[in-house]
Amino acid sequence: MEFVIDFDADPAGNSIADGTRLDGPDNPYACWGVSFTALQSQGVAHVWARASYYSVSTPNLVTLQHAPAWAGDADASGKIRIDFDIPVSLVSIDAKVVTPLEMCGRPGPGALLEAYDRAGFLLQSAIFALTRVPQTTGELSVAQTLVVASPGIAYVLMSCPSDPLGNSLTAFFDNFIFNRIG
Repeated sequence: MEFVIDFDADPAGNSIADGTRLDGPDNPYACWGVSFTALQSQGVAHVWARASYYSVSTPNLVTLQHAPAWAGDADASGKIRIDFDIPVSLVSIDAKVVTPLEMCGRPGPGALLEAYDRAGFLLQSAIFALTRVPQTTGELSVAQTLVVASPGIAYVLMSCPSDPLGNSLTAFFDNFIFNRIG
């Protein structure tokens, strides 16, 4: 069975307000057996549904940043973890990437989706690699769908890793889809 989380509406079809916290007791998708966790290297972080110009489906996307306006995802300083109470067989997420000034004129990393089993073993990963070298800062890539498929996916991590020089892009994640086994 396929489940779609667009971060715009809850499973009952009610709108999700900008700034809704997705981790913790008010998670609107808990009834689907999905939980969100912010994994950040510094400070306390949460997972939010935020309205953003960069969302694939308007108005919201998923992010670690609570600040309005520049609602981007986890960058090199954090990851979003999504756990399933019943293992799933397929996960996909739409990703867009924005280039910072220091990376203009050279290729870099993109958004990363990693799928793990209950024991923490990496089952499969998908990366949004930049296929052409961005020439201007703030240049936004087209959306690309990252897909991982394997029986027994217990959780996934979404992030935007740094390049070998420590420069990071900003990734925007939206439209999370998963297929439940059985």
